[in-house]
Formats: sequence, C-alpha cells, structure tokens
Amino acid sequence: MSQIKPATGAGDSKGVGPGRRTWDKDEFSRKAVSREKRQAELDSVNAERRMQGLPPLKRLKSNAPEPELAMQHRRAPLDLERNQGKTLMVDLASDAKGQTGPGFYCEVCRKLLKDNLAYLDHINGRVHLMRIGQSTQQDRATLDEVYQMLDKLTSEAEAGGASKNSVVYDFDRRIQQIAEQEEKAREEKRAKRRQQKQLKKSASSHAEPQAAAQDGEAAMMAAMGFGGFGSTKKR
Repeated sequence: MSQIKPATGAGDSKGVGPGRRTWDKDEFSRKAVSREKRQAELDSVNAERRMQGLPPLKRLKSNAPEPELAMQHRRAPLDLERNQGKTLMVDLASDAKGQTGPGFYCEVCRKLLKDNLAYLDHINGRVHLMRIGQSTQQDRATLDEVYQMLDKLTSEAEAGGASKNSVVYDFDRRIQQIAEQEEKAREEKRAKRRQQKQLKKSASSHAEPQAAAQDGEAAMMAAMGFGGFGSTKKR
C-alpha cells in the first residue's frame, strides 16, 4: 500500500497543518508494472478474440472467488452519526490505512467516500458484497422463519415492559369504526344532494310567477294597442 509521508522541511509533522508530502516511488513503480502487465494480458486476449470474430473486452474478468453467502442482514450498527455536530481536524496526509481527507473510509475496499449516502451505496453495492463473500441475492424466507420472527418480536415487546395502561389494538373495533365513518360520509353526501335539489326547486318556483307576470303585461300592452316602441320596421 502506498503511503504519503509528510516532509519535515515544511514544519513538524505533528503540527496542526499538513506539511509537504512525498510519495513512495517504489510502491508506485510496482503499481505501474502491474498495470502494464494487466494491459498486456488484455491486449493479448483481445487479439485472440478479434481473430475469432468476437468483440474486444474492456477489461479482464475478475479472478475473485464466487460469493458463498446470500446477502446477510447487517447486525452491527453503522454509527454514521457519531461525529454529527462536531468539528474535527483532518490531516490531508494519509494514515496507516491509506485514508486521505475527510469522509467515510471502507477498509475492505480501501476506498474513501465523501458522504454517508455514497458510503451506504458502496457497502450495499455488488463490488463490496463480493469482497466480503456475499451476493446481491436474498434467501427467500420460509413460513417457519416468518413465524419465528413474529414470535421473537412479540417476546421483545413483552420484555420491554408494556404498560398496563397501554391501548390494546382491537381489529374488529377498528373495522366497525371505519364502517361508521364511511356511512357518515355517505349520509353527508345524500344530505348535500337533497339540499341542492331543494334550492333548485325553490329557484324554479320563484321563476314561474315572474314569467307569468311578464306574459300578463305583454298581453295587456297588446290589447291597449302598444305593440312596441322604437323602430317602425316590419318584422
């Protein structure tokens, strides 16, 4: 693993700020040789694939072992909020684990994530799970396992010391309350419709005498010879 060592020329390495950094040249040389070797292997494989009429590979298939376990439930808490609200001094020089800068560090993959969301995505991802021997598939729970989990949760609730005054959930009573609420809502809708019909009927009854009065006035004017005023144009 490469290590970034603070130089003493820019100040004491134990000071608050990081000093000038130097690089492990031997480590980076080994990485470069390994990278060139992998690239040469990839070029050789792609040359054979081209001769066979196959498309080239972007990278060689990993030699990591196949995962032996399905995705397991996480038992230990992640404790992502332990430094919430705190101010920390971060040294940009890498520590013994290779962590550089602030963030969440995965020791398995030797990778630094800048925030908790990226860290959660990483530890639940395929690459991280593969390196800890798990796959992304989940085992289907059997009926017995479901019963066991329900019994366990019930026991934990009882062990937690439920208060005697706690409300016991009554399923039948809840169904009855829902039915009563629905019936009340339907009755309110029916009452609203009846009220609208009454208003419409009342408006219609007031409109009929007004129409009759207007017809009577028109007949009286016609009998008196007042057919109309204004234009003499024949219609």
